Order: sequence, then C-alpha cells, then structure tokens
Amino acid sequence: MTSTPAAAPANAGNAAQIEHWNGQAGETWARLQDRLDRQLEPLGLMAMDQAQIHKGWRILDIGCGTGQTSLELASRVGPEGRVSGADISRPMLAGAPKRALSPMPASPRPMRSITISGTVPSTSSSRASG
Repeated sequence: MTSTPAAAPANAGNAAQIEHWNGQAGETWARLQDRLDRQLEPLGLMAMDQAQIHKGWRILDIGCGTGQTSLELASRVGPEGRVSGADISRPMLAGAPKRALSPMPASPRPMRSITISGTVPSTSSSRASG
C-alpha cells in the first residue's frame, strides 16, 4: 500500500513575497507611489498599447499595487468594460480604492468600471488527506 504525500501549504512558495509586500517594501511603495507611478508609467502604457485594449473588455490586473495601471485600463475599456485589480499588499491597496473613486484629470466624474481589492492569503493550509 502506498501513501499519498502530504500537500504543501497552499501559499508556501509565496510566503516570502506576501511578507515582503506587507512589510516595509509595501509601506515604502505606498508612500512613494506618485514618484514610482511616474517612473513605471511609460512601460505600462507601452504594454497596454501593444495589447490593443478595446472598449468593453473585461480585464483582471493581478498585482495592481496602488491602482495606477488599473485606472488607465479602466479609461481604455470605458464604462461598458470592467477592470478588477488584485494585490497581496495591504499597504499598497489601502489608497487604491480612493484613487478609483477620484475624478481623473481627463474625466469629469469618477471611474465606474473599476474594482480594486485584495486579501493576503494564509501561508499555511490544512493538509490533504490521503
């Protein structure tokens, strides 16, 4: 009779990243978000241009951080589209919903096609029975 090996914790491989982005790194990024957004914006815009995003698309932005890319994506998909952003960093997510509800410079009203949320998954889970 053979036994099934116990399953590894669900997020064991991500534990270091979860800890990293919920510690000093996430707090620093959130504090410096405007500066970092300006530095990274050209790369994100280039990627979005290459993706040829259309009105009405539904997009999931994994690792949305403070929401800058999600907001740009929302402007590209328009009100008939939808953008959902997710991240593991509580410090970075803290300001993202406020940004999503703030009027953008080119927009007279808040974005309605965006949702930014996240949870920090547990780094341990119950073992699979075998």
